[in-house]
Amino acid sequence: MILFNIDRRGILRAVTLALVLAHFASCIALLDPANDPGIDWQSIERSTLPIETDQRAILEGVYVVSEGSDQFGDTVVFRFSRSRLCLYSNTDVIFAEMAGGIQQGEYYFSGYLTTVRNGRSLLMHISSDTVNVPDRILRGTYGDGDGIAFRKVGEVHKPKAPFYLIAHRAGGRNSDRLLRSENSIEMMRFANILGANAIEIDIKRTKDNQLIVFHDETYSPRTIQGSYVFGDVRLFSLHDIQRYARLIYGEKIPTLKEMLRATIDSSDHELVWLDVKDAEVATEIIIEQREALDYAKQKGSSISIVFGIPTQEVLNAYNASPQKDSTPVLCELDADIARSLPTCVIWAPRWTNGTLSAEVERMHQDSILVVTWTLDVRDYMHQFLSESKMDGILTNYPCLLAGMYYGLSLR
Repeated sequence: MILFNIDRRGILRAVTLALVLAHFASCIALLDPANDPGIDWQSIERSTLPIETDQRAILEGVYVVSEGSDQFGDTVVFRFSRSRLCLYSNTDVIFAEMAGGIQQGEYYFSGYLTTVRNGRSLLMHISSDTVNVPDRILRGTYGDGDGIAFRKVGEVHKPKAPFYLIAHRAGGRNSDRLLRSENSIEMMRFANILGANAIEIDIKRTKDNQLIVFHDETYSPRTIQGSYVFGDVRLFSLHDIQRYARLIYGEKIPTLKEMLRATIDSSDHELVWLDVKDAEVATEIIIEQREALDYAKQKGSSISIVFGIPTQEVLNAYNASPQKDSTPVLCELDADIARSLPTCVIWAPRWTNGTLSAEVERMHQDSILVVTWTLDVRDYMHQFLSESKMDGILTNYPCLLAGMYYGLSLR
């Protein structure tokens, strides 16, 4: 049985929806599909010896690109995410993920390089024959054997205060073709590889008032696989979507509880921003938020989880909730509204409002952090990182932001 929910008056609406979904499908088809580089991570790890923390510190840093600047730009950052060595460009939305360690007396790492703007991934290998020399040079190849060389010129920027590199939709959008679906648990984990240390996730409610992590108002070819779940998210129960629908890359649509538990248990994120899409379930979201914070405390995690207030409607629902003022809040509304909320810990103005230096200083005086959203333009990232005293940036391109932010030590 196909799970359509259409009443007699809804026929025209359904036809319109079908046309819109067909348009979405055609738009998706115009994007070049992402290619899976097919890396055998276990084989790489078996052929190398793991390296210690102090050895990782030798490899991490800011590097000038002495060969391959047409692909990477002039400067890149190498930084570890757990055991994976990652590369971030500061000129394009480019990242690399590599596994490895010591092989025959050299540092050796192998993996892939991805250019997000075209969804193309290429094999990449680097090694160093100057073990334990601070002025390190890494050499290797990518793609069809094109040579690359990087020379270390500085250390990774280490801020005195926390700075949040916040990945939108748990890491990236479906249109970014990262081989993981937006708002999925798999994308949340991958966001650390992309350079993020925080995520924003979208919360919707199902027909039976269950909380799921999902962005759109409707299920469509943009977001899910399958032919049986189509249309308004609130017309389907949690049972229906878990049985009949999968996200674009095949993952299950997660509940809020599942996402928060997985983030605490299996990631290095320091902040989760709950973007509330349905004001009617504000109380239920706060309860889940509080339970997750209690769970994090039990696990010894200091992660912050904030209830986002993006609209006046959500603010009204929050103020009407018996659970208000019981958990940390992030407010996107006027600065005075943010200051009026007893448990507001973050104010989040839109980036088009500018760097807001005076207002940021006032917020800091009230012990309220400031992050901006959703900033994807490189030149403006540079402006905010150079001129602003904000405490974080929400972006669809955390790898670009990471390349720029962790390279600040050279400025």
